[in-house]
Amino acid sequence: MLAAVCLCSAAIAEPVECVTATGQTWRGETGATIRVVYVARGRERVVEGELISATARYMKVRIEGRGDDLIFLADVQRIETVEDAPDSGEAEDADTAIDPREEPSDIAVAKPLKSAVIGELPRGVLVLPLTGGVGQGIRATEIVQIGKHADTYGPGQIIVFEIESPGGRVDTIELMRNAMADLRKRHRVVAWVRECISGGAATALLCNEIYFHSTGRLGAITMHGGGKEVAAIVMALWIRELEGDTAVSGRSPLFAGPMVVNNRTISYDRNERTGEITYYDDWQRGEHMPLLGGPNDNLVLTADEALHCGFSDGTANTFEELAVLLDLGAWVELDDYGRKMAADWHKTLEDWEEMGPKLGREFQGDVDGPDLQARLGKRIRAGEALIAWSRKLGETATMQGHPLGKEGVERIRRGILELRRQLQQANQR
Repeated sequence: MLAAVCLCSAAIAEPVECVTATGQTWRGETGATIRVVYVARGRERVVEGELISATARYMKVRIEGRGDDLIFLADVQRIETVEDAPDSGEAEDADTAIDPREEPSDIAVAKPLKSAVIGELPRGVLVLPLTGGVGQGIRATEIVQIGKHADTYGPGQIIVFEIESPGGRVDTIELMRNAMADLRKRHRVVAWVRECISGGAATALLCNEIYFHSTGRLGAITMHGGGKEVAAIVMALWIRELEGDTAVSGRSPLFAGPMVVNNRTISYDRNERTGEITYYDDWQRGEHMPLLGGPNDNLVLTADEALHCGFSDGTANTFEELAVLLDLGAWVELDDYGRKMAADWHKTLEDWEEMGPKLGREFQGDVDGPDLQARLGKRIRAGEALIAWSRKLGETATMQGHPLGKEGVERIRRGILELRRQLQQANQR
């Protein structure tokens, strides 16, 4: 929808070129007085002031008597240099324009916006912690839900997935891939890496941007079937899929292979003056090579390595530091929907871990009761509770080998029918 190339400086005038959402190319320099026409909350707005800086996503305009406004380029319809602009009326009154921050400082932490008001579409950050195994603690279900929730605030929200995962199941990655692809169409999708190994790394690759905690690691996207090696053709297809995911996020697909198998390598040359990086599919041609733990290890990138080789978009340990990397004037969380959703799901998993084995034993006959009818009734209720849990667990229960997978639920249903038959016979005696 838009593209922008912006060179910025608040102290010395620098050339700026921006392409608006309507396709207009505006060229000028920082320090110029400009008039910006943009759409917010469903209304056309006009502000006039000094262009302080600009990025690929925002411009900062200093408005007399109000301070600095951050304006999303995705909303901008027209930019005019005031000296050349036709008189189209007074600039919008400061009281009616949107000030997206509560504080004028460049790095401020604003209070969460508790709710979206119909007709008012704020912009900010939503955080969804993704912790645990992919397919259990981390699922496509929550990704879809956070996207739908972000939609209530309008397109272009920033969704930060703080990921800490040791791996998971390959058979759930396709669901994750589809969910993330749909989400990227409407919002800015960010991975913030703590520990992303195997399936956790595959999840991070699905995001637009990838940032690391200073202690973060990402890689070793291994694949096996029941602890056994998979066929070479299956492994090749898996690498091809990950290459596509890596390319979609703007990274070299050459990273994928070394993360999956230890007979592929990557090296690179880095121009320290321009930052330009050239990648090679072997370890001999490039001056640099990400370090491996050993000769038989798959590639795992640390935060420093990921930043130097261009894989990472930056390193941050706090939300304030991440706000700077995201070109935000403030860390503004729209609400805590994502955090609550993640906490609720992990509580559900904890409850299942406690109740699941107990219900399984009861269904198999580990029950007390004064007579046969009472014991059969308890077993039937345990089976019905297990089926209810299969619905509650959703896609997690559909994983191959899960006791509440499709085959497991069918066995439970047949078992309940048999128990009911036995109960009917007992009641007739």
